[in-house]
Amino acid sequence: MPYILPSDVETLLNVDLTENGTDLVQALIDGLSAQLEAACNRSWNTSGNITEQLDGGAARLFPKQVPIASVVSLIDGLTPLVEGQDYYVYRTYIRLGFNPSSYPQRFTLVYTVANPFPADLKLALTRWVADVFVQRPDAQNYGVSKLTQGPVTIEYDRTKATEADPSGSAFPSYIQAAIKQHRLFNI
Repeated sequence: MPYILPSDVETLLNVDLTENGTDLVQALIDGLSAQLEAACNRSWNTSGNITEQLDGGAARLFPKQVPIASVVSLIDGLTPLVEGQDYYVYRTYIRLGFNPSSYPQRFTLVYTVANPFPADLKLALTRWVADVFVQRPDAQNYGVSKLTQGPVTIEYDRTKATEADPSGSAFPSYIQAAIKQHRLFNI
């Protein structure tokens, strides 16, 4: 399921996109969502069981998708482990109830996650897609030149090129802030 829909962008811009505009916005949603996932090192709205192979040698296991909703099974080599006795589940990791050996082990973890797309990311992604859509030279064909929200009207100036972020980042500052808040770092 996509994180946002073209109708979200239509609502933000207060315009009715034609079929071609909807296709363009959907392409922007797909591309910018993939960039956001890559920058945050995670995805959201995951459903079903997730199976991962994790290396042992440490008392904590860190799955790639969080927060952990439930552990279906955890197997040490060929030995199934028991929750509450052999391991304990926390929101972002699993702590083993024993000291694993120093040699590499292979744990097979099957789990589910509860990771809905955060509201602040939805708003930031919707704004990003709308900004990119409005900055395109052909966006004028869709009648998007100003945005009115209540008593405030913002008129877009398409005569100037988009200025680069002074930090050198490819992301707008509001997306950088969202990434900073939701990024998972490799352990």
